[in-house]
Amino acid sequence: MVNFEGEDGYLSHVDRLKIPITFIHGEENETFLLESTRKTLALLREKNGKSLYKRHVIPDYGQHRLHIRKKCCPRRLSPYFEPA
Repeated sequence: MVNFEGEDGYLSHVDRLKIPITFIHGEENETFLLESTRKTLALLREKNGKSLYKRHVIPDYGQHRLHIRKKCCPRRLSPYFEPA
């Protein structure tokens, strides 16, 4: 991804994202394409190693139904979260 000047202005410091990240993506999300988190996951794993990153695609969910909060379908989404 490049900025308006053609420079890598958005992901030029992927090394700074060398922290555990889990992507939760609704399968029916029409705002953010599934391909976008797949590509981001691949880039992060390539640069920083596979062990830090996970991605879950949740069937039958779009963007707005996957708000992460206490009252949002805890039984349905709990398998995707590790206990703190």
